[in-house]
Amino acid sequence: MHGYTNNALEMLDVAYNFYKKGYSILLIDQRAHGKSDGIYSTHGFYERKDMLSWIDYLNDNLSNQTQHSHKYSLNNSCGVL
Repeated sequence: MHGYTNNALEMLDVAYNFYKKGYSILLIDQRAHGKSDGIYSTHGFYERKDMLSWIDYLNDNLSNQTQHSHKYSLNNSCGVL
């Protein structure tokens, strides 16, 4: 996940490196960043629920694969929560 005030494009280099190693990639724009909905970031309060929704999506669509999360900056708190 990208850092505060950035967007998914910030993660393209990192994502490409994982992709070359055979990983499936999900790049997202957090609330109020990039092309996402929302006006305000809640600095992890609601973003953690968004992350759980993405995990549910991945579980439903890629159930046979192990999942990993790569985070920068403020979003480290979302990954821990």
